[in-house]
Amino acid sequence: MEKKSSYLPTTTPTPPPPRSSEQEQSPSKRKRRPQGEETLSPFWKAVRNVLLFLAAIVNLGVSVWVVVEHGNLPELFPGQHDNLDAGKKTCHLPDLMPLSPEMRALMSEPTRIDCLSIANSDFRGRIFFKLDEEQRLIKREGVSIPCCYRPFYRVNDVENWIEPTKDRRYVCHNITEQVTIIPSRIEFIEVICDDGRSSYKDAFAFLRKKPEVEERIENLAKKEKEADPYGPEVEKLNLLVIGLDSTSQQNFIRRMPKSLEYVTTTLDAVRLDGYVKVGENTLPNLVPLLTGIGLEEFRELCVMKNPPMESAIHLDDCPFIWKQFQAAGYRTVYAEDEVSTGIFNLVFSHAFQQPPTDHYFRPFSVRMVTSQNVYDGFCMGPRMGIQVLFDYLEKAARTYSSPTDHLFHFTWASKLMHDDFNKLGWADGHLLRTLKTLNELGTLNRSALVLVGDHGSRKSELRKSRQGQLEDRLPVAYVILPPWFKKRYPQADENLRRNAKLITGAYDLHETFKDLMDLGKLNNPHTHYVRERKLKVAEKKGYRRGTSLFTALPPHRSCTSAGIPPAWCICYKKKKISIKSLDVHDALSFVLRNLNSALRPYHGICATLRLSKVISALKWHPDEAIEDTYSGNSAEESWKKASLLQISFSVEPKQAEFEVTVIFDPDHGWRFTEQVVRLDRYEEGSRCMENKELKKTCICVGGDRLGGGDGDDYMGGTGHDAIF
Repeated sequence: MEKKSSYLPTTTPTPPPPRSSEQEQSPSKRKRRPQGEETLSPFWKAVRNVLLFLAAIVNLGVSVWVVVEHGNLPELFPGQHDNLDAGKKTCHLPDLMPLSPEMRALMSEPTRIDCLSIANSDFRGRIFFKLDEEQRLIKREGVSIPCCYRPFYRVNDVENWIEPTKDRRYVCHNITEQVTIIPSRIEFIEVICDDGRSSYKDAFAFLRKKPEVEERIENLAKKEKEADPYGPEVEKLNLLVIGLDSTSQQNFIRRMPKSLEYVTTTLDAVRLDGYVKVGENTLPNLVPLLTGIGLEEFRELCVMKNPPMESAIHLDDCPFIWKQFQAAGYRTVYAEDEVSTGIFNLVFSHAFQQPPTDHYFRPFSVRMVTSQNVYDGFCMGPRMGIQVLFDYLEKAARTYSSPTDHLFHFTWASKLMHDDFNKLGWADGHLLRTLKTLNELGTLNRSALVLVGDHGSRKSELRKSRQGQLEDRLPVAYVILPPWFKKRYPQADENLRRNAKLITGAYDLHETFKDLMDLGKLNNPHTHYVRERKLKVAEKKGYRRGTSLFTALPPHRSCTSAGIPPAWCICYKKKKISIKSLDVHDALSFVLRNLNSALRPYHGICATLRLSKVISALKWHPDEAIEDTYSGNSAEESWKKASLLQISFSVEPKQAEFEVTVIFDPDHGWRFTEQVVRLDRYEEGSRCMENKELKKTCICVGGDRLGGGDGDDYMGGTGHDAIF
């Protein structure tokens, strides 16, 4: 058994030895110490007492210096939180059943698609080309049709460039050999075969070392060596993030049984049971994960500096974490399959002027959408899109296989599971194969792999159930570390596993990612990096930050301390209330008045929203201060009097369904805690609205001018008596 240092926390305190019967006797009945057992003379007793007094003074002085210089001891020595604020309430995580009768009733097996048969109708079921492990283009034997390949290059985030010929065709290099070596400067190619009667299309993405990237890393290493010639080598881990859009922890258990078995048994993954989303949809959940700041701060820091035209907004200067990894000597990769509704491109279509990472998959996705979009984008040519995405990760692992080839790889899969939580199961075999490949290559012995979602299913029958509401707030989150990590960094590993049962969020994962760039800090509790990180945060007022999961979190941790807004918090004990109550009526009056006010400039384009039905209502009282909701000296008293309501309701026209969380207190009245959530699909009904912020609340007026009016009659045509 390994011996733990004295500063490390213990899971359970060691009980004191049992008291003897002699100790339990009163002082008058205890036996006197035998003569001669105490041998110190009065002189040496005095010396001993003086030395003890001096030691106490020195110890007190050191403690005062630490507190004054560095703040409270628990922050300086992470891991000693167990006895702090013992009176505070602990958040109890919900005990959900992934295969409850209610969930089973919503499960189905969508008909699987065969991209191979659909993509090239002239050659059903046949693939002419593949890449081998060295990324050489291999032509299948027996292919006699003339074929060529043409490279394509990124222009910006929405278009690519293909080299033209003099006759305004495209340059296409003939494929004459069974094995074709594509020049290393080329990242993407499209393969075309055509004999005038039948045709075949395919495409490939390459991921190979780039001379300019290797030169950057070599120069960085030289500078570090010159600055500290005798400094120890920094121990690092690769970071591989596999993101699954719209995937809750429970749905991962339901739909990914093969991958689940492998990550939990073979890879000993740590499941973050209390990982809670911090925003409604993808962007507000991934901005904190990738930058460490909230969406509003992100807009202030990045977007407000740009011109007002949406197409002119670029995010190149934003503090994405891959920049920190680049500065630490990592090669960086960013890959996602979705194009129009990508993480950043849904809101900022021209998100990046320059490729944000050393290897950027987006040009390939763009080309697939415009040239080989098969089966609503589920297929990229003759292959499943999710397979192509995971293949790109495997290529990175093979290319950067040396222990000194440090890698940051961020993958985000969206297309398959975004609109149908049951289709997540289609990815199970592909993910399992990739995990096994990474393990067999030895990549996972040098890497931290994080499986993470942004939220659960948001627009489905599942979401309308009580369990579905909770699943939406609890995305999938697993952390996989090399087997040796537990032995080399036992306290960090223990903290991670304890924290997995507490409330955590994207801000915490962001801070955890940072620690992978220098593992040495995890073994030295006397370093001040945790404290210094918090001081830097304090300089930016209002910016929320998390805490690395390698440091011990307090057992009473709350949603507020994790940066989770009240609307998404799972800790509150919510009570069902009557949908006819006055609170519900007043809250919805406030909500609809504000929604219609925002839509008023688009009168004649968007219909006036009128209450149709109240579906459900929950009420609770906060037992903690809510950050960013109250300010001033009366803040504490205000939140003590506050109550929160979460209401699901539908409106006319078109029975559009919403969910809203609002807060009320006598001093401030009603206020939103988050934006209104749209529960049904609204893409078709909001095409008339170009403002992306208002799309979910705008219901386009049809030929008969649905809605209309001045926006004041929002509680239904016959007043609220029809509902309440």
